[in-house]
Amino acid sequence: MAEEKTDVLTAEDLLQLKYANDPQLSPDGRAVVFVLVDTDVEKKETRSHLWMLDVTTGAAQQFTFGVGKESSPRWSPDGGQIAFISTREDDKPAIFLIPSNGGEAKRLSDRRIAEPSDLEWAPDGQSLTFSAKQGEEKAAESKEGEEEEEKPYREVTRLFWKMDGQGWWDGKWRHIWTLGLDGQLNQITDGDFDHQAPRYAPDGSKILFIANRTAAADKVRFNNLWLVDADGGEPQRLTHDQCAIAAAIWSPDGEQIAYVGQEIERGPNSNYEIRLLDLADGRDESLTGGLDHSVGDYVLTDARGHSETALPFWPADGDTVYFLATDHGYTNVYSVNVATKVVQPVIKGHHIFALHVNRAGRIAVGIDTPTSPGDLFAAGRDGGLRRLTHCNDAFLADKTLTEPERFTVAGENGDEIEAWLLKPPQFDPQKKYPLIVEIHGGPHAAYGYGWFHEFHYLVGAGYLLLFTNPHGSRGYGEAFNDSIRYNWGEPVQRDIESALDEVIGRGFVDTARLGVTGGSYGGYMTNWIVGHSDRFAAAVAQRSCSNYINLYGNDDVGHYFGTGDAPGAPWEKPDWYIEHSPLFYAINIHTPLLLVHSEEDLRCTLDQAEQLYRALRVLDREVGFVIFKASSHGLSRTGKPKPRLERLRRILSWFQQYMPA
Repeated sequence: MAEEKTDVLTAEDLLQLKYANDPQLSPDGRAVVFVLVDTDVEKKETRSHLWMLDVTTGAAQQFTFGVGKESSPRWSPDGGQIAFISTREDDKPAIFLIPSNGGEAKRLSDRRIAEPSDLEWAPDGQSLTFSAKQGEEKAAESKEGEEEEEKPYREVTRLFWKMDGQGWWDGKWRHIWTLGLDGQLNQITDGDFDHQAPRYAPDGSKILFIANRTAAADKVRFNNLWLVDADGGEPQRLTHDQCAIAAAIWSPDGEQIAYVGQEIERGPNSNYEIRLLDLADGRDESLTGGLDHSVGDYVLTDARGHSETALPFWPADGDTVYFLATDHGYTNVYSVNVATKVVQPVIKGHHIFALHVNRAGRIAVGIDTPTSPGDLFAAGRDGGLRRLTHCNDAFLADKTLTEPERFTVAGENGDEIEAWLLKPPQFDPQKKYPLIVEIHGGPHAAYGYGWFHEFHYLVGAGYLLLFTNPHGSRGYGEAFNDSIRYNWGEPVQRDIESALDEVIGRGFVDTARLGVTGGSYGGYMTNWIVGHSDRFAAAVAQRSCSNYINLYGNDDVGHYFGTGDAPGAPWEKPDWYIEHSPLFYAINIHTPLLLVHSEEDLRCTLDQAEQLYRALRVLDREVGFVIFKASSHGLSRTGKPKPRLERLRRILSWFQQYMPA
């Protein structure tokens, strides 16, 4: 008989996990270069390097080394070189080039550009295009040799004067550039606008990019596709203010463009679709309107940052576009025929967090599961999968990880609500267990079949864990996603409690030991629920919101809230803002509440937690408050290891204090 595993996942195990990201197939499909993220356990620092994998044999080896962080590997058209971004020299990202058969990496970009992203090779392999800001040397030239003194103030001139994870706007705009292998650097766009996602035309003569080149860019959600000569010049606008555009790709013949867009007139919570733009006649239409799932990956995980929308791919056969879309807790690969608009599933029943399709139509994907942080797979157009990596098999072999049990309940308006229950190892249905409810963020994201270290950590400590996709979650159709506009609290609470009551009815839940937690919107809902119910013994609100009025003004994208999920601005609907803010129900909060927040959170700013904390202290309620220094809104996924570990310990400690397992 095999020896039974007894080790549960601990907070410290976070340092041992490895994450494969951004797989890129070589042009001939024989190799995959990818980014492997892990932790230097001794220094407790996150690091990332490129790895190379032989698709035929599965042999993988580390490809880049050093102290910097590497990302965004991109093969040259002939497969002979790989361009990538690294911080290896001066802790600032720059573009490097390395032979694909190994060797020394050479820095290609200099300090004239800063923060490069969106790397794309020219078809002839002699240059790259990318998005970047002007760098230090360019700024120094504009000062005519004068040293620039650090100003003792910040002057705000934009609606977007700060952005979570990036900090305060530095006054520089992102532009499209080209960089030859000979070092020739050209700025292709200009003006006080941000430009992104450049894509060379198949013949290399033009560059496609995404931008909103209007004076009102910070106020509106739409942006447009633009076309510019590869040598620069006046850009030509291709679309007309109708969509929020996330990504675009050329047809192999250069006559059409497929792009990921959300029609603004349908509302801020409408589905992102694959749309087709014909350059000859300007016809612009949806290819996936019949698929009531939003294009992109909306399934959450704490293994990696959450990107949501993803690039579509158009192989050289000319008639099929491949893309990701979220469906009931899964993120699937679909294809759509551009002539017939027939959408077909290619790979279903997984959480696919990464997709790459090369020009020859070879497919590579990244898949994680509730019991695996993720690995890379080669895929066929018939949906067949062949596993390529085994990043965490050895480490997790001695760990006891339970699978979530899926079930459904009737929620608000009688709609079906999908939910999952995770049980502790060695679960005994004859015993009574404490239970923690986890609520996802967004609110228009989703839980599903992705990896959550946090879930296994809490379950390993002896807790049942319940997570749900209530109204507002992506993956259940546009109407379901949009159903909580103007009302984030009450209907979602009823959905969650319906699932909770179903689990309680099974007889193994101790109703005196119920907990609730969540981050971002999940933190908002945690604050909301404890202000409207006393059934929970303890609560932890992470990176939460409590006061909508302040959220509108202080959040980095707060003004979008007033035109999206709120019925207007605070001065237009003050009563609504008060009625839907958890802060104004503080008098009703008797549940011991821990507020966990990041000092540099610009999405749900620190004052959201400060206000609720002060109110509860004045009211002499049980409340804790932990603020993580030098951390942003994404602490739980992309933060530094030390604060991530402490965050996990604090959450568990709070529940153990008030509802011990």
